[in-house]
Amino acid sequence: MTFINQTPVRRNSHLIPAGFALAVSGLLCVLHLQLFGASWPLLWLPVTVIALWPSRVGPVLSALLLVVAGLWVDFVTLGAPGQWPLVFLVIYSVIRPDRRPAPNSVISGLSRVAVALIIAVLVHSLSGRVVYGVWPDVTSVGRGVLVAMLLTPLVILGRAVATRSFSGGDI
Repeated sequence: MTFINQTPVRRNSHLIPAGFALAVSGLLCVLHLQLFGASWPLLWLPVTVIALWPSRVGPVLSALLLVVAGLWVDFVTLGAPGQWPLVFLVIYSVIRPDRRPAPNSVISGLSRVAVALIIAVLVHSLSGRVVYGVWPDVTSVGRGVLVAMLLTPLVILGRAVATRSFSGGDI
């Protein structure tokens, strides 16, 4: 049965595991894996967390948390202040987790992460070109995106475990 003028219940308690995951990924984004004689950055890991954002949380608190997390990533990566909050908010406004009709699955999570990474690379590259006057290193960005995609199943698993422990699995 459909109810007119009814909105879904918003539970801001779902922001606790999401905020924790964003904080951990914000700390990990400074690291680089040294494999095969190359550096594999974890810089794009927060994008995977944002792409898998909980669906029934308030958009205002989510946006506020994303701005704070973006400023944190700017701080720890020594980037231009405001560049990562811009990236995070654009991803959030395109992905729109509050409009997600179906529950999470691995395939839908991977597709959302892929779209979010494409958007993040475009926005970050364009804003970096404006701020710094140069384009980013394509190979470094590509390796970072590949690492983020490969770590996405672990982020999905961690999100499922955190959701069950914090909110009883209702997401």
